[in-house]
Amino acid sequence: MIKAIILISFFLNKGFDAIIRYLDDKQVSKELPENVRDVYDEKEYENWRNYKADSGKVVTASSIVEMIFSAAFLITNAYAWVFNLFNGCNVYVQYLLFIYLFTVVTELLDMPFKYYDTFVIEEKYGLNKSTKKTFIMDVIKNIIFGGLIVFLIIALIMFLFETFGNLAIIIGTAVMLGVMLVL
Repeated sequence: MIKAIILISFFLNKGFDAIIRYLDDKQVSKELPENVRDVYDEKEYENWRNYKADSGKVVTASSIVEMIFSAAFLITNAYAWVFNLFNGCNVYVQYLLFIYLFTVVTELLDMPFKYYDTFVIEEKYGLNKSTKKTFIMDVIKNIIFGGLIVFLIIALIMFLFETFGNLAIIIGTAVMLGVMLVL
């Protein structure tokens, strides 16, 4: 029953994201709006619209792959299997390693889409200022620092629950709000 609720919530969330992205893309008018004609070049606007459309296709493809991967893991109980890989560890370390592993896997799944967006689409529109070496270094930094931030946030939440029990929900929400505002 819980698995069904999680899957339904997951698909509703992804569907809502897709609808919002579609509505956002639909709002981009075909003509340059009158109120910015004196500031924005018409050819530049057309170039931006085409770039946004091409880039949006990559984002959609990336979202579909992420959704299939996550749904497959939910349906097959692979999350439980991966979690049990760290069985010999302290329960806190087990949770942290599990979450870090999925942070890394998500980044690696998204890498081909980011690469295509950067070196094909941005190149096409003359927007790419990155080199392949810089791109790889950015991916490595995202894996290390993104994982580290997730690791620290989860460790903080676990500490709050261990220390404050049910009050941790309120304290954790306040702390997360503060962290998001700082970031």
